[in-house]
Amino acid sequence: MAAVIQKRFFRAVKSKVIIGFLFACFALLLAWGISKFAFTRMLNTVEVISAPNDKLRLVNDLSHKIARLDQLQRDEAFNKQGDYSFLRESRRVRSDLDTLRKLYKGDSAQLARIRSIKNLLTQRDKQFVSYLQVRETLVNTKSFSNEVKKLNELVESRAMQTDSAVLTTETTTSTTTVAPEEEEKSRGFLSKLFGKKKSDVYKIINEEFKVKRDTLNAKAEDSIMKSMTGSLKNIELEQRKKSQKFIKREAELSNASNTLTSQILQILRQVEGQAVAQVDLNGIQAKQVVNDGITQITAIIITFFLLTVILLYLILTDITKSNRYRKELEQAKDEAEYHGKAKQRFLSNMSHEIRTPLQSILGYA
Repeated sequence: MAAVIQKRFFRAVKSKVIIGFLFACFALLLAWGISKFAFTRMLNTVEVISAPNDKLRLVNDLSHKIARLDQLQRDEAFNKQGDYSFLRESRRVRSDLDTLRKLYKGDSAQLARIRSIKNLLTQRDKQFVSYLQVRETLVNTKSFSNEVKKLNELVESRAMQTDSAVLTTETTTSTTTVAPEEEEKSRGFLSKLFGKKKSDVYKIINEEFKVKRDTLNAKAEDSIMKSMTGSLKNIELEQRKKSQKFIKREAELSNASNTLTSQILQILRQVEGQAVAQVDLNGIQAKQVVNDGITQITAIIITFFLLTVILLYLILTDITKSNRYRKELEQAKDEAEYHGKAKQRFLSNMSHEIRTPLQSILGYA
């Protein structure tokens, strides 16, 4: 009986030790798998964060190019370069936007922002082309040359009419004779000898020229002057209208350019903000992966520790029971030996008691 109990005890303890060892191996394998998974995800996230971000690079390039577009537009508008570098740079910006759209494939919010930027750029290009057309009409002197040509024709016709004018000349001549007054007839000999000479006689001749001009030619000259005045007024009015239209369009272009540039840069800041937020989110996810791995490994260790404590408690309980059973067995063995010896003594006494009367009976017989 004791051997059976001892075998059961050793079997129970052995099974608990085996179970504890298996739990330890399972906990170690589970901790290794979780740590490997966590560190793999963390390394992938770190690679994503540390890798050059093409989206942010493109967004920064677009911000610089759009600011440069504004400068090119001002240079071309005010300096009148005429090389259309603004439009070429605008096409490059749209090409970069197409590249950025491919990078954000699947992100509806970012794609909507990129489409808004392209639409704003198209509006800006149209306004700039309209401004260039207005400036071309102002710079173009074809209408002015036509008006000047008309003036030259009027001047030439006036000269021809002046040369062909009919002039009538009338000459009137008048002669006036001035004689001195008669002197006194009674003069002396000495007066005649030593007196003054006789006064001379003066003649005054007046000539008057009258030139008559044809009045029809004068009327023609007045009509030519009126035509010249009207042509000059037309030139002045047309140039004033062109100047006013140009100034108005220039102001509209400046205001629209500032507004569109601010809107484009604002949308780009939103795109950049979302890209930066994505980078921050990747960093947070990496930290979360590490924290989750640490938490899971800690939970495994705590669970393994609790299971180990439970198994240790069960093993110690079995050992305690085994010790108690062993003591009880020893005590029972001692009692059994004592009772066996008592029985042996009893049997010895009984055999002695039985043998003596039997011998007496046998001896009597």
